[in-house]
Amino acid sequence: MSPALQADVACELHRAWLRRIPYLAGASKIFILHLAPKIHRETFAQNELFGENFTLYVLQQGVCGMGTNNAVQAP
Repeated sequence: MSPALQADVACELHRAWLRRIPYLAGASKIFILHLAPKIHRETFAQNELFGENFTLYVLQQGVCGMGTNNAVQAP
């Protein structure tokens, strides 16, 4: 697939749930088009620490909390 088609497909796959995120609700279609191909799913086990600087995590299911060293932990 061409890069333009890949971006269009990714945008269609992710658009509905991206619009439900308050932080992204008012984002333009161009922004969503650039963002959508960069989205990937990650799964974390209970008590596993995760988190990268300048990374937006969207919790689809479960609970997470902040650890003592500002690491995010899936309880």
